Amino acid sequence: MVGERAPGAHARASRVLVVGAGGLGCAAGLVLARSAHHLPRPLSVTVVDDDVVSADNLHRQLFFGEADVGAPKGPRFVTRFLEEARAHGAVNVDAVATLYDLASQAGAKRFVHVSTAMLYAQGQKGPIAETAPVLPRGPHGRSKRDAEQLLEERKGKGARWTILRAAPLYGRRGRHL
Repeated sequence: MVGERAPGAHARASRVLVVGAGGLGCAAGLVLARSAHHLPRPLSVTVVDDDVVSADNLHRQLFFGEADVGAPKGPRFVTRFLEEARAHGAVNVDAVATLYDLASQAGAKRFVHVSTAMLYAQGQKGPIAETAPVLPRGPHGRSKRDAEQLLEERKGKGARWTILRAAPLYGRRGRHL
């Protein structure tokens, strides 16, 4: 299982089956790991591949490296998938830290960070007060919360900052864009 469910969240689940952890399976896994925060929770990933990692295929198998040669693909795939999903969430925090520091060093007076209203409890209707409890959902929500906390810790140490918690955008049939 990857991720978590906020209280009151729908009990929908995403089930993904990756058949073959070769070139295409690794590419699909990479895309899925980097977009895992958009999928319903809990997320269940099953990998079917009874082969071992081979040195002559490393150029096309994005989840594996030289240290993986000879190891079973399935367990290594799951490990790399989880690492990639976590690292992608950390990008939000690292990017905010870098951009804020650069803006402050350049003499910027104001830094605007666009976060997400999805930090609030799911299912709330109508306007949400800024004092509402923050209950981030999944790795993406936690990374947004962590980026906001980073700015709080830097209060008074650089550019003044503003956080905008934008609501998610919806497309056809109520799907997130």
